Amino acid sequence: MPDLKGRMTPQETAFVEAMVRTGDALYSATVAGYAQPASAASKALKRPDIVAAVQTAVRLRVQGEGAAVAAQTLIEIASDATAPKAPRVAAARALAEMTHLGGLEGAGLEKPLSEMTRAELVEARQRAVAYLAELDAPVLDAVAVEAPAGGLFD
Repeated sequence: MPDLKGRMTPQETAFVEAMVRTGDALYSATVAGYAQPASAASKALKRPDIVAAVQTAVRLRVQGEGAAVAAQTLIEIASDATAPKAPRVAAARALAEMTHLGGLEGAGLEKPLSEMTRAELVEARQRAVAYLAELDAPVLDAVAVEAPAGGLFD
């Protein structure tokens, strides 16, 4: 049970940490030191605050460690001159999208605003303001240029 201020107990925190590492509720309850691990695990996974804590911690772990592993793996594949070309190109394309080298696509703008980090929101705002400035810029009238005799592709 949470303490009087609504915080998780050290045992509950240990359970959440073990769940994030292993995904095994029985093992996590055992590691956390519950006297009856099976019963404690079942009860813990019925509590919304425990489930939310596990989900949040897993999401943060995937975003941190998982992103680093994914990027390193893509770099290794793209850099491996002995690998087939198709996987190398796919890895390079994924890296380009991750680093916004592909323009607006892959720049995080396809995510709902509620899922963006503060940094992503600031970047999206800056890009939108810059794009609006381009749209508002005056357009110069084009000057006609005479095509060469015989056509361009003759």
